[in-house]
Amino acid sequence: MQADTVRRVDNKALPVISKIKRRNIHAAVGDTPFIVAAQRGHVGIMSVMYESRPDVLQQTDTKIGYTAMHYAAKRGHLAAVNQLLEWDSKLLDAHSSRMGMTPFLTAVTHGKVDVMEAMYAKGGKKLLTQTDARRWTALHRAAYGRHSAAVTQLLEWGGGAFLDIKGRFGRTPWDYANKRDRKIMEKYRRLGKKPGEGVFTFPDGSTWEGQWTGGDLQASGTYKWTDGRMYIGQYNDRGEMHGEGLMELPDGRRYEGKYRHDFKDGWGKLSWPDGRCYEGTWKAGKLYKGTYTTATGESRNNLHLVGKDVSKDDASAKLHIEDTDIFDAVDAGFDADEESVRLLISKDGNHILDKRDESKLKLTPFLRAALRGLVGIMSVMYESKPDVLQQTDTKVSTQPNHIVCCCR
Repeated sequence: MQADTVRRVDNKALPVISKIKRRNIHAAVGDTPFIVAAQRGHVGIMSVMYESRPDVLQQTDTKIGYTAMHYAAKRGHLAAVNQLLEWDSKLLDAHSSRMGMTPFLTAVTHGKVDVMEAMYAKGGKKLLTQTDARRWTALHRAAYGRHSAAVTQLLEWGGGAFLDIKGRFGRTPWDYANKRDRKIMEKYRRLGKKPGEGVFTFPDGSTWEGQWTGGDLQASGTYKWTDGRMYIGQYNDRGEMHGEGLMELPDGRRYEGKYRHDFKDGWGKLSWPDGRCYEGTWKAGKLYKGTYTTATGESRNNLHLVGKDVSKDDASAKLHIEDTDIFDAVDAGFDADEESVRLLISKDGNHILDKRDESKLKLTPFLRAALRGLVGIMSVMYESKPDVLQQTDTKVSTQPNHIVCCCR
């Protein structure tokens, strides 16, 4: 085996094998010998390892989840990338565990245009719509990294439609670009320069129908996402929802009111299919103050829910347990606040009832309500999630009935 290895690898690669044998020089990120070889661009060593064990292609480091293809792309080792593509072109679809990066996105991030070209020859236009954990496309990453050559190449492949795809935080590649890259982008602006009206379909399948001015989505129109969301209303010159608008969500919810820079802001009304509604003031996409009406028509005025995030109407952005104020509703200390609890559960889901507070006992919302004797709030929680009865604290395993008895 050693003689075969000597025949197959070049002289520059041999010292790498020696280092790998003597010590794990990449222990900090959990690299394997195959990944180290890809990082160094030693195709001969990679070939020996692959022939002996083909599943090395699926190996990842233990820190960020990069494969050999990711590292070869990052370092710009074109020969290594071509060899990996020859062995298995499906490696282009691998997303890292951290940030959800694909090898193509990695190549773009580091401005390796020759590697991008090799990958595009194998993967085609589908690579242009790959996104990372931020929902950034390759064009986002090229613009953010100030890689003008990569920006130019991506626009030649995909055209100007990719300039208007928004990432998780509502920003487009145009928003991240510097003046030099915007000059490159300008000739690809997807709607031309004359004011007009029409329909446009984005690469991800979403559609726009309405008016535009000066090449931007302005004035008013209808935007439909592929997940079923639809917005009808006004836009500003950056293509953001801005002004009066109507948002309809796939689950039947409906918001009508003011928007500012893609966020609900000002007076608005959020309605549920069963007749419930919240009408009042919003600030930067968060419920602020207003009136909540139940499905039976009962209203609670001056409901104050500062800081309740509804995240830009983005159906894929989940409201995390940590962001809710379910404990604040419980701590209000009277059963009339049960509607606030019901609203929070309906917005976030009943999983928020598994949240633990910061006390030594790590109480759940239901246990805290039992501790305070808030029967109405307990009833709302039980109706939504009956297994709250089995919840215990984390220190002495006290159940709700124990807490009630101890506090009498």
